[in-house]
Amino acid sequence: MSGLKVFWLCNIEPPIVTEALGGKVNSFGGWLDSTSRFVAEKCDLTICYGNNIDVEGKNDIIEYHGFKEANAAKKLSDILNKQKYDIYHIWGTEYKHSLDCVKIIEQIGLIDRCVVSIQGLISVICKHYAEGIPYRIINRKTMVDYLFKTSIKDGIEDFAQRAEFELEVLKKVRHVIGRTEWDKACALQINSRLIYHKCNENLRSCFYDGTWSYENIKPYSIFVSQCSYPVKGFHYLLKAMPLILKEYPETKIITTGYNITKNRGFLRLKLTSYQEYLLQLIDEYNLYDHIEFKGMLSAEEMKEEYLKANVFVSASTIENSSNSVSEAMMLGCPIVASYVGGTMDMLEHGREGYLYQVSSVEMLAHYVKKVFNNTNMELKEDITKNCIKRARVTHDINKNNSQLINIYSELRKMEFK
Repeated sequence: MSGLKVFWLCNIEPPIVTEALGGKVNSFGGWLDSTSRFVAEKCDLTICYGNNIDVEGKNDIIEYHGFKEANAAKKLSDILNKQKYDIYHIWGTEYKHSLDCVKIIEQIGLIDRCVVSIQGLISVICKHYAEGIPYRIINRKTMVDYLFKTSIKDGIEDFAQRAEFELEVLKKVRHVIGRTEWDKACALQINSRLIYHKCNENLRSCFYDGTWSYENIKPYSIFVSQCSYPVKGFHYLLKAMPLILKEYPETKIITTGYNITKNRGFLRLKLTSYQEYLLQLIDEYNLYDHIEFKGMLSAEEMKEEYLKANVFVSASTIENSSNSVSEAMMLGCPIVASYVGGTMDMLEHGREGYLYQVSSVEMLAHYVKKVFNNTNMELKEDITKNCIKRARVTHDINKNNSQLINIYSELRKMEFK
């Protein structure tokens, strides 16, 4: 693969670029870290990514170009018409700059050398965006929603608009990289001519070290990785809480993000419609003493929350391959997850965690209580061992990186059109 010229288009600034710019690496994009370094060692790598400023540079490892979204088409055209690459790898399907890039690659006759990684399929996800939320809440707008277009309906419309970019991307390209039977099925239903390549993704580096242990947990604690928008299904967990509290009154949810419970009275005007709905549920079920918001957490801080949790819950209305579920599995934290999308490919019910029908708050509560129940510790230890074993195979860095290079090798053999 020596001398192979590879072009990457990313939605965020990968850590390898942040380091080249002399900046502090944040918690976003860490899953790209080991992969980008591996590809940079094996190939001549150029990384282009969406940013709030236009920036470019080169060092001994990579060439990089950051662009403002408004300038994406021109920036990409300048780069791609100036230099031909052996492989064009676009991370994510749902952004306008992804479509801009595909169109340019198509124009220069190299579409057979282009592969798109499916992160989430937003054209499908948008159909499940507001599941379990009353119609009146979906159509409601708070003051903040009017100012910043943050209502639930605005979110649905934003996803629907981005879905148009995604559908056109998937209809133009020949190759996609996916991880689950769900993303394979959905992608091929959009374009039956697609050539599907399976390649699992790596996790953020800190999750490859450390193991969950019952001796170190906070009993009756539920960790939820995020609750910022409806797809993550936090409203379902709140509805399940009264059933859990009947038997385990000390139960507490630990989650990330802004503490909406501080916004009472006049301050509630600062909330989005979804946040207002969550606060209504917290009011209705009297959950103020049973929720803790941690704000934005680094990867290391997230890891600590998994290790302290009695159980990790993913209540999403839809997922492709949840990074949070993967992180919990890698550490061995007990998992209760909604049976949606690609989650069925990630863990086996009763062996590596527990799966439930997404709308069944009764079963969500049942499995959380099952984890809390200490009568069968041997079964719990087996589940922890099983999920760690499986996660180490799914997220094997060397195996996944080698598979990606193999995919590049296959594409390189494609004839130019």
